[in-house]
Amino acid sequence: MQVDETVLIEYALGILDPVNMQTVEQAVERSKDLQSELASIMESLQIVAVAEQPVDASQQLRNKVLSVTGAEHQNQFSGFIGRFAKLFDLSNTRSDELLAKIQNKTDPAWQSIPFPGVTILKFDGGPAVSAATCGIVAVSSGTLFPAHRHTADEAMMVLQGEAIDDGGNLLSVGDQCLFKAGSSHSFRVISDQSFIFGVVLHKANQWLWLKTLLDIFRLRT
Repeated sequence: MQVDETVLIEYALGILDPVNMQTVEQAVERSKDLQSELASIMESLQIVAVAEQPVDASQQLRNKVLSVTGAEHQNQFSGFIGRFAKLFDLSNTRSDELLAKIQNKTDPAWQSIPFPGVTILKFDGGPAVSAATCGIVAVSSGTLFPAHRHTADEAMMVLQGEAIDDGGNLLSVGDQCLFKAGSSHSFRVISDQSFIFGVVLHKANQWLWLKTLLDIFRLRT
C-alpha cells in the first residue's frame, strides 16, 4: 500500500482497517517526511475539531481533511468522526449526524438529568456496544459532576472543554479514557466552555453522595 496524504488522513482519523493501520505505522516510523506530514495533518484535524482555536495550517491541507471526513459543512466536531465511530461502533455518516447535534441544544434528543448543569443525548450504539448506554454528555462551565463509582468499565472521549478530577488529573479535548470497574471519581469543569464528552456505559454508576457533599464543602472553603 502506498502511504500518501489521503491514507495518512484516514490513519489519523482511525478509519483504516487494522492491517493497513499497522502498515502506515511502520512506514511512518521509517520516514521523517511522513512523520512531518502526519504532524501537519493532526494539526489540521485540530482546526476541524476545535474551530474557534486559531491555528496556522495550510488551507489546502485543511480542505483535504474536510473532504476525507465528509465535513465540508465545517461542523466543529467533525474532526472526531473516525474516533467517535470506532468508540461507538457506528458508521462515519451516523457519527457525523450525532456530532452535529452537539451544536443544536434545542434538539429534543437532548435530555436534562437530575444534576444541575448536566444534559445528555442518548443514542443506540453499534453491535459491539449494543448492550451499553451510549451518549454525549454536556456539563456546564464551573459545574461539579457528582462523585460516582464505576460498576463496570466505562469509556469516555472528551470532545470539548476541560475538567479536573478529584485526583488532580486534567481531562481535555481529545482525551480518551477507560475507567475500570470499581474505580471512582468526581470532576469539576474548569473551562469557560461546557465540558462535552462521549461515553459508553456498560452498567449504571453508583452515586457517592457523601463524597459529593465533601467535594462541595472543599470547593467553598
